[in-house]
Amino acid sequence: MSVQPIDRVNLNASRDERSLGDLPRVAALIGDYGLVSKTYGMPIRHGDPRFPITCGSLGDLATVIPNVAECTRGKGVRGGLDGAGGGVDGDRARYVSVAESLERYSSSVVDTDQLLWATPAELGDTAVSPEAFPQCSETELAIPRVFTVPWTSIARSAG
Repeated sequence: MSVQPIDRVNLNASRDERSLGDLPRVAALIGDYGLVSKTYGMPIRHGDPRFPITCGSLGDLATVIPNVAECTRGKGVRGGLDGAGGGVDGDRARYVSVAESLERYSSSVVDTDQLLWATPAELGDTAVSPEAFPQCSETELAIPRVFTVPWTSIARSAG
């Protein structure tokens, strides 16, 4: 796939191709060594609208991104962070799922050298205490597929 500059529009392209804009450029992220290893369509059940939904597989980020592994307490997240996208046709749904996968990946990659580890008391008025945000209940945290930990556990493990 050749990549065209964003400001160029192929006037010979069909109306459908032009309506996708630059979205097809994300296809360059799909492949054995790409960010998204594969895309796959979700089944459309009998009686549901014919609206394609596609997922973009990121694999198990916990095996390659240390902060994801720490947050999941070592549990794998294969499929749990995949991006999904819908569209009026399969191509649009596929491209949207890849873009969503990129967004999820980007929010998972953290340069820990840029983080400041401190207690709320050490930060004073320069930050909002984690206690101000909603917390999961013990019942929610006990669900096997939940890979969230209480903020107090994270604070203790961070030093």
